[in-house]
Amino acid sequence: MKSYITSNPLYDLITTNYLLNTIGIYVNCFLRISTQSTQNLSAHNPIFNIHKKHYFRAMSQEYYTKERNADFYQKLRTIIRKWENKSEGPKHKWFEYILLAPDLFHLLTKLLMDKAVSMEFKTKIGLVILYFISPIDLIPEAIVGPGGYIDDIALAAYMIHIMVNKIDPEVIHKHWAGNGNILIIVQNIVTDAHQMVGRGIWSKLRRKV
Repeated sequence: MKSYITSNPLYDLITTNYLLNTIGIYVNCFLRISTQSTQNLSAHNPIFNIHKKHYFRAMSQEYYTKERNADFYQKLRTIIRKWENKSEGPKHKWFEYILLAPDLFHLLTKLLMDKAVSMEFKTKIGLVILYFISPIDLIPEAIVGPGGYIDDIALAAYMIHIMVNKIDPEVIHKHWAGNGNILIIVQNIVTDAHQMVGRGIWSKLRRKV
């Protein structure tokens, strides 16, 4: 059964839609997209009907567009840039890593859509993206500010780290929009993660993927 599911194109299509729909929910909540337009789209979305017992609202793949993804990415970049220009930003111990948050998020979203990435990894990437977007996590940004992205960054780096030996590294390199060698950056973050977030939180983060 497992081999049938993982090799079934229809399963891949439905699962990809499922991931995109779920991420779409959080993107729209974060960006405060109107409730009325969300309801209209959900009413005509067959994926919503399939999974309505599990999600209070679902977005169609069409609605989860590159533009919406770009909106969150730009919003995150703006937050980090403003923080970077404030006096407390450069004083943060993990300042250099926190600056990578937008580019790591961008990389995850690109990998989610890449055909070279297996559905198993796409499922895990989807969970990491949801964690990134959610305002409620182990170190909430709403309470500690941009410094609260250190757990999101650590989780994103760990996700990429476990993918490195499973897929062609070029797949990761081609989607990296930041500066430097992404594989070296990821290795450095994973090495420092237990100091960044504490051993307890680091252990919980690794269990998420």
